[in-house]
Amino acid sequence: MANPFEELQALSRPRKGPPCGMASVSLEGDAQQALLDGLNDPAITAKAISAFLANRGITVTFWTIARHRRGECACAR
Repeated sequence: MANPFEELQALSRPRKGPPCGMASVSLEGDAQQALLDGLNDPAITAKAISAFLANRGITVTFWTIARHRRGECACAR
């Protein structure tokens, strides 16, 4: 186990911004692969990915997806 003070220091670091909405997205099989492929394909719009997720009962706004793709979310840190 780490030094308790070091653990406290790590927990005290400020988190910038809310957690990314994409971090909680979990799909099964082909749908997960399609999502990953879509995120990496600039021809697939963030709105299309948002609709794809909505069709599976997952709500993630297109601007959250766009920020995630640009690396401006908490996932990039």
